[in-house]
Amino acid sequence: MRSKVWMFVAVVLVLSMVLGACAPKPTATPVPKPTAKPVAKPTEAPTAVPVEKVKIVLWEQEGDEVDVFLDELIADFMAKNPNIEVERTHYGNEELRDQFQTAGLAGAGPDLVRCPNDFAGPFSTLELLAPVEDIFDAAFLDQFFPGALGPAAVGGVLWGVPDNYGNHLMLLYNKDLLAEAPKDTDEMIEVAKGLTKGEQYGLVLNLNEPFWLAPWIGGFGGWPLDDATDMPTMGTQAVADALQFVHDLKFVHKIVPLECDYDTADTLFKEGKAAMLINGDWSLGGYKEAGLNFGTAPIPKVTATGLYPSPMTAGKYYMINEAVLGDAAKAEAVKVFVTYMTSPGVQKQWLEKFSRLPSNKEVADDPLISSDPILMGSMAQLSHGKGMPAAPQMRCAWDAMRPNLEAVMADSATAEEAAAAMQDEGMRCVQEAGLAPTEKVTFKVGMITDVGGIDDKSFNATSWKGVADAIRELGVEGRYLESQQQTDYAKNITEFLQQDYDMLVTVGFLLGDDTAKFGQENPDVPFTIVDYAYDPTIPNVLGLTFATDGAAFLAGYLAAGMTKTGKVGTFGGIDIPPVTIFMVGFEHGVKYYNEKHGTDVEVLGTSFYVGNFESTDDGRRAGESLMDEGADIVMPVAGPVGLGTAAAVQERGGMLIGVDSDWVVSAPEYEDIVLTSVLKNADVAVYTAIESATKGTFEGGVYVGTLANDGVGLAPFHAFDADVSAELKAELEEIKQGLIDGTISTGWGQ
Repeated sequence: MRSKVWMFVAVVLVLSMVLGACAPKPTATPVPKPTAKPVAKPTEAPTAVPVEKVKIVLWEQEGDEVDVFLDELIADFMAKNPNIEVERTHYGNEELRDQFQTAGLAGAGPDLVRCPNDFAGPFSTLELLAPVEDIFDAAFLDQFFPGALGPAAVGGVLWGVPDNYGNHLMLLYNKDLLAEAPKDTDEMIEVAKGLTKGEQYGLVLNLNEPFWLAPWIGGFGGWPLDDATDMPTMGTQAVADALQFVHDLKFVHKIVPLECDYDTADTLFKEGKAAMLINGDWSLGGYKEAGLNFGTAPIPKVTATGLYPSPMTAGKYYMINEAVLGDAAKAEAVKVFVTYMTSPGVQKQWLEKFSRLPSNKEVADDPLISSDPILMGSMAQLSHGKGMPAAPQMRCAWDAMRPNLEAVMADSATAEEAAAAMQDEGMRCVQEAGLAPTEKVTFKVGMITDVGGIDDKSFNATSWKGVADAIRELGVEGRYLESQQQTDYAKNITEFLQQDYDMLVTVGFLLGDDTAKFGQENPDVPFTIVDYAYDPTIPNVLGLTFATDGAAFLAGYLAAGMTKTGKVGTFGGIDIPPVTIFMVGFEHGVKYYNEKHGTDVEVLGTSFYVGNFESTDDGRRAGESLMDEGADIVMPVAGPVGLGTAAAVQERGGMLIGVDSDWVVSAPEYEDIVLTSVLKNADVAVYTAIESATKGTFEGGVYVGTLANDGVGLAPFHAFDADVSAELKAELEEIKQGLIDGTISTGWGQ
């Protein structure tokens, strides 16, 4: 057994100081009888299946309902593996820390703990945990999202295997009181003021817990620990601004209860006395069972910064006692058990029963998620989250944050005083514990939007999904900057370059000139631009283009086959190629239907552009104009402008064809009118570009998404599927093949 004497003073000091100061006193719970700790351990993970009965001791800290589920899983496992007995013991969260530390340092303790990610920091330092790679191979670990594994890594070593991913806060809203989630904090506050009356509150959240403060710190541009060194960074303006924001929710805007802990917030929401709640994914199953009519969404964007709050993300992890490595049969039994407990089948049960998002890549594609607005909202929030640091310094940060946050919420300290005190106390804790800065290498991706904004339901949002997928699956760090006007393009690119971002993604044809300029000036930085191609190409700039004329041709053919008035319409935002290519394809698809069926369906608006990508009022007027002329199906090619069109079409009872993304998913409030959407799968192309950059295989040039490579396509017909005849569906498949092999022309470029 390796000696731990050298680290006793440092780590035990910080553990006792932090846990004693911030944790509730544990209740007396029997500790499972310790067994002798072996001295030797194998150099490789054992491969032999235990032939004699092996007992595994598991400690965990879930709630009653989940404990019942864990017992069901354990019973199923033991039935399938009769030579392995699993004994489960439940503790409270802080109690589990105390018991595991005490027993582990005495050479005993459980074989496994199922616990939060932050166990990895102190207990790996104390050498109480076995590195995951000593038990599991790369093929097993490749099943999991790197973003789910990352929070359990310390010092470049992985210490836990997750059976779910998330554990993140989000906005929940009562649909009986509020039709849709607010888009930014100004709107959130204004809406909440109108809904705060009597015993009803506009917003409830746990006011005194630092975990609920962390998202706002991210939303104001800060973070409790430095990403590169893991040292406290709380004495910043961002932290002071976050503290001032939550203070003002209570004392200035008066939209939250004067005293509000977790249980109070939870109860008020369940009783229908709170319009909005900030709570975690662990609570979703309970609200569903309570029969609440609620929705989920990302915590609203901070109006002052344009940044989304970034709740901490992690999961629940199986961490293995280092002593297990000295017993070949037990190590193999633990391997078999953890493999079962983190398997796709078990993770799907977590998803079904408790709405816990999976850490397994396969389960993340399950229709249970894509068909459930609650889970889709949770996934949307996860894309704005940031992994909870597992480093021991985070315990010092929590300990420093809690009393100072409480002082601000008691109005006994200013935000600036509290932020400074957090930093002083956090650094003192770190220094007394002897914790040194760490050095980490993170691949950082910055995305610059076009003027439509990140929530455009179009190419900006779809491109960000590609970055968000890379954050989740590749473990990169990602951030976006929104362009309010075209003069912001160069400014935003410069900001990312000055912050040493490793890769830049620019979105939209209008960013072409600035992307080329900065790409040529920074030849070592890979750039990817959506909707633009360069001739000649630039070695470090990859243009992502999409042959949307083919998919739009199919949409036009479909529209001609579905119209009841004999008239369909389209219009554009700005007269640029990435817009007109949709309109030309759509028009020629209608013409091809007329030729094939001998009909005379008319296409309206083929040369009309509203001149922007922002004004929903312009979109409403354009839609109303086309419908006044008789169109009952409209395809707006104008980003957020099209949302105004959708509203008009919904009111008048027509049908809409979305563009860029599946509008049933991105704008579900219009699912009853969306016939289909012309998909430009920019998310896949952006993700692929980022992946190549992280692997060192990135090359500039031009990518073209086509019907043949699934870079473009038609979304499902959703609510209209039964209305589209089998004959029309068969014709669309036949035409798709003709477009792919070139026997049918879209008219684009002619």
